[in-house]
Amino acid sequence: MSGLLIVTGLTAAGCCAWHTWHMPLQSAVLVPLLGSAALAYPLLKRVPSTKTLALPLVWTWAAIALPFGDGSWFGWRAVLEPVASPLFCLIASGCLLCDLKDERDDRAAGVRSLPAMLGGRATLQIAMLLIAAATALALVEHRPGIALSAVALGLATTWPAVLATEAAGPLLVDVILTLPGILITARLV
Repeated sequence: MSGLLIVTGLTAAGCCAWHTWHMPLQSAVLVPLLGSAALAYPLLKRVPSTKTLALPLVWTWAAIALPFGDGSWFGWRAVLEPVASPLFCLIASGCLLCDLKDERDDRAAGVRSLPAMLGGRATLQIAMLLIAAATALALVEHRPGIALSAVALGLATTWPAVLATEAAGPLLVDVILTLPGILITARLV
């Protein structure tokens, strides 16, 4: 299994390097920064704001800055795009929902995730507030794909036992978070 993981990791790294080589330099300089954040994540996740705020910010930044280079160094203007706010709220809610499966382990390991500190029910309520904000902001910004994804994520919160399941919960959240891209690619929104 570890051999397959190494081959997969090296293949992914090679693909990332190839794509980075073909990016404008202003956007490409963001890749090592994002890679460093990914490598530091096991240490950073022990800080409550990392899993709740920093991770969704990094994902939002990467999702906007890398594919849509705006010519700014490190893609810093990406977080100022109108789509950034609803996307951040959507990703943040998804991160919280994915943390539900780790509540017991995080508490035992001293990881200060929201579910470990506040419990699953409070985490679901906070995620629902973020989902409502994502929906409202997406509608204001005329982003129907994000609004539909937020509604789907909101419906998923009605199955907290599924969301707290090791593989099924995060997979469900990830599928829902890809929904805007699928809708846009299929030219449905």
